[in-house]
Amino acid sequence: DTNGICTICQLPWGRYYWVEESAPDGYQLPHTVTSELIVIDADNAGSAALTKQPYEFSNPRNAGSIVIRKYRSTPDGVLTSTPLPGAGFLIYEDSDDSGSFDASQDREVNHCTTSDAHTPSPDGYGTCTVDDLNTSTDPGRRNGYFVVETDAPQGYELPRQAVSPLITLSGDAGDASATYEYAFGNIPKASTVEVKKIDATTGEALAGARFGLLAVDAGGSPYGPILDECTTSGADAATPEFGSCSLAVRDAGDYRYQELAAPQGYVLPDDPYSEVLTITEGGSIS
Repeated sequence: DTNGICTICQLPWGRYYWVEESAPDGYQLPHTVTSELIVIDADNAGSAALTKQPYEFSNPRNAGSIVIRKYRSTPDGVLTSTPLPGAGFLIYEDSDDSGSFDASQDREVNHCTTSDAHTPSPDGYGTCTVDDLNTSTDPGRRNGYFVVETDAPQGYELPRQAVSPLITLSGDAGDASATYEYAFGNIPKASTVEVKKIDATTGEALAGARFGLLAVDAGGSPYGPILDECTTSGADAATPEFGSCSLAVRDAGDYRYQELAAPQGYVLPDDPYSEVLTITEGGSIS
């Protein structure tokens, strides 16, 4: 029960042993799984010695741990050094011993969320740890696990591969093989920045203008190469998209559009740059 006690009543006279067959989640079987001999006879049946003094088994905690580290990732999957808090994970036991994750077969054993608090070295920001995982290879015990990311940090996408490979733990507490560190990466959600080209006199939308997107410094001055380009649409003058084009931006920061080429029959404006566009970590644009 919730007090860790179980009771068997109305046993006939005889000789008995308690045998612990399986440990609670997060614990190992004790070194000795069998109690001392318990004898029930005419001399002690119903006595307080049997009804009020339970036999105690002491279970050591499991030795295994999985440390999950969450980082910002580049679009091509390279992890950066920027840790990310607020990512949610579930840990599953490889219950069917298949080596492949199957949510219908594998048992969820724990969960964690990467921390938003900085701690002394090593810094726990963007990290969470699941302890008390089994490392034993005894019959009936499973020491293989999967880490599944279920919730991405705010402003980020879930990774394309949200399930870890099979993680196998072994050994005793303090052994290197009893702890596994796994790193997941997330790319920021893309913000769509749209630009529209119009006739300076009539306001008519114009197709065929080519624009480039540049990063700008704190003073609004462009620096570095053009990040990407687009050309205003001329597919259908009846649609809102006519005379517009857009680019996806994943990195927070300040940007400007620069008109690189005017539509046919037009010249570039005196100032070919747009106002500053600010994209925040959450993906909002101002």
